[in-house]
Amino acid sequence: MSVTDHNAGLLVNIATAMSILSLGAYGMVSMRSMLIPFASLLLLAMILYPIYKQLLHWGTGRTGAIGICLLLTIVLFAVLIISINRQIVAFIKDLLQG
Repeated sequence: MSVTDHNAGLLVNIATAMSILSLGAYGMVSMRSMLIPFASLLLLAMILYPIYKQLLHWGTGRTGAIGICLLLTIVLFAVLIISINRQIVAFIKDLLQG
């Protein structure tokens, strides 16, 4: 194998890696509307998993632990929505007065 053959193989490997990275980046950008909610839900699952394990340790059972985690999630989202709603209402009131 000559030096030229080795360099050609290296260039093919680099071109292949660059093509895969480019296609991966394009795929992430085009699937952004699906990836953002998926990443958010993955983060939520990672946050709730220790709570689930502790509930299992306390003996609530799988169904009870899942139910409590779901209830906790619903309550937290409700509090978040209510607080955002109050902020929007206060902003609109300030905007109309000023």
